[in-house]
Amino acid sequence: MADETPWTPATVKRAIQLNAYRQTKPAQFEELARLGLTKAYVLMTLPPGEMEAFVSQAHAVRVGVVKTPVQMTVKEMMGVVFGEPEAKPAGVQALEAVKRTVRSLGKAVEALLEAVTPWRRRGELLTALEVIAEELDTVLDALPSESLIGAKPG
Repeated sequence: MADETPWTPATVKRAIQLNAYRQTKPAQFEELARLGLTKAYVLMTLPPGEMEAFVSQAHAVRVGVVKTPVQMTVKEMMGVVFGEPEAKPAGVQALEAVKRTVRSLGKAVEALLEAVTPWRRRGELLTALEVIAEELDTVLDALPSESLIGAKPG
């Protein structure tokens, strides 16, 4: 599907669920849709009484900051509705940061390889970039799927 449309399967699924909600509960959908479709999707899973109570009042999004649902970002709304996610252990955060960095470096090296003019595709520059790309793949493959302190990354 990704080759045929600009939407991911998850986006298509959410759109179908929103449409079904709109058709089965048009009044509630209209109330939620004014918040934006992403917020509507978040809130449509709540029981009707909770949804109406949530939409009708302001909520603390962090210490000292109170916002109405219209003012909230989607991230703030999800934090209020579902609670803040637990912080990941430092080892997990570090491992995920290293993986992101290695992937980013790999993409940068690939971009450099593509940018090298054909007449420079021979010689030391090309060899060096190819070696770097291979080494980055090796590093990424060698990183554990779990942090070194035993907590699993998200």
